[in-house]
Amino acid sequence: MAALSGVLLHITTLSDWSAGASTGTYGEKKLAEDGFLHLSVPAQVAGPANALFAGHLDPWLLVVDESRLPIPVRWEAGDPPADDGARFPHLYAPLPAAAVVAAVPYAHGPDGTFGRPEEIPEPGDHLRRALALEWYLARARATRVSELDAGLSARHQEYVVSSQHNRLVLRREHSPAEAASRCALELAGLDHWQVSMAGPISAASVSAYEEAGWSHSESLIMIASATPTRRADRGARVVDEGAGTTSEQEVTWREDIPRLVDPELREIVEREAVSAGVARHVRLVGHDDDDQPAAWADLYAAGATAQLENVMVTLDRRGQGLGTAVALDAVERAHGLGCDVVFLRTDADDWPYHLYERLGFRAAGTAHLFDRYVAAI
Repeated sequence: MAALSGVLLHITTLSDWSAGASTGTYGEKKLAEDGFLHLSVPAQVAGPANALFAGHLDPWLLVVDESRLPIPVRWEAGDPPADDGARFPHLYAPLPAAAVVAAVPYAHGPDGTFGRPEEIPEPGDHLRRALALEWYLARARATRVSELDAGLSARHQEYVVSSQHNRLVLRREHSPAEAASRCALELAGLDHWQVSMAGPISAASVSAYEEAGWSHSESLIMIASATPTRRADRGARVVDEGAGTTSEQEVTWREDIPRLVDPELREIVEREAVSAGVARHVRLVGHDDDDQPAAWADLYAAGATAQLENVMVTLDRRGQGLGTAVALDAVERAHGLGCDVVFLRTDADDWPYHLYERLGFRAAGTAHLFDRYVAAI
């Protein structure tokens, strides 16, 4: 791995980072105990990892942009001091979540020890930061996670209808047979299997999935420009978490996915509650000219990266600029939280892609979803 200029790392746990990501500040407890937060450069982080996290099943690395810290770090000897006399960067202040450009799992080697970490997103690598946030959310939102070869499976014991909370997330291509075998084991009891794969995949692989009974969709990972466009188009009053929106959202979901029955609709609407403890969640509600809620969007910020999801407009209010209003407002809110990367996923073959492009979002990468309804096979 090439040297990462200005990047510092901090070792933590998923639960500790989730708490910091949801509040916007990390490390108060550690600061009270030790007086500082221990940081490392990538070349030296394996030392404290092996000293403090040996045998730990789930260490994570916070990737910190040093230029975003509230005060300069102090370079001091470790405790115990390193054999080579190396000094470590110590932060004598809480860590703002907005200084964390990514959080990534830190895997140990076959012998159980930690080495120099790989796949550390640089601050300027917006696509890898977006993928890292998706990876984090998939783990943090689940109640059960299983590690797989080049991926993971996520399950949620309460929100069983939501594919967002119950799916395989893979970093490389797997054959349809491999995916089906894993789904049968990891997603047992569900009537819907979903496999998400990041990055480009071959046309032959897509065809093989479709021949095996899977539906396929390609999504674009689109990243907002620093200054979203079409501000004058907004045409709606946008508020945070407007009261009385649940019934209107259920109607909109019913219009978009007619197969859902009432208990499933309520689950889909209410599932976002699980995100409140793992990210800074803002639900934006757009009101029409009659001041009625008619558009929604969910924003999730964890560190300096944010994802926009569930942009929805009621069927009878589409084409009036309400979707534009909530999307642009969400980007502004994210910037206000200190996020310099705001991204979303959209279907590569559907019209919203062109809307987001006009609003200043640009495609940075692709991902693929494969869905299979087991009960229908």
